[in-house]
Amino acid sequence: MLGIRHKKDPMAINFHIDKVNRRIYSKATGLVTFEDLLNHIKSEVEPEIASFSEIFDCTDATTDLTVEQVRDLAEERRHIAQTRSAAPAAVVATNDLFFGMLRMFDMLTETIRPMRVFRDVRSAEQWLDSIDSEAGPNCVKGEFPHPSKNPK
Repeated sequence: MLGIRHKKDPMAINFHIDKVNRRIYSKATGLVTFEDLLNHIKSEVEPEIASFSEIFDCTDATTDLTVEQVRDLAEERRHIAQTRSAAPAAVVATNDLFFGMLRMFDMLTETIRPMRVFRDVRSAEQWLDSIDSEAGPNCVKGEFPHPSKNPK
């Protein structure tokens, strides 16, 4: 499992890569800061892995993010999207503040990547499974419509 955090502190975000199912599983615990999320967004992975969908489980996490920091994260995600495609992400948050901040991030980045915020992991997995089955393994940038723009 890979993790992101300064050497002295426990890791706030860990992730593992499931190459067979083409999915990244990220888990946030404790207080997740702007820096933790920025480092997670900037994580360098090989191009094939960057095309994998992601479950980002924040059910055991809280945050101290501000609205301005969420805007900064969205701007960084836009910058990264210029050179690296973004696969779908399903984020799970039970903390109301974290959930709200992640919804704001979703709205600010809806043209960059398909992302939805959920309250439970099962719903997040089901949504990603439906997106993955529609897109298939050879998808390219731009094939994923944002759910609010293209309801079924």
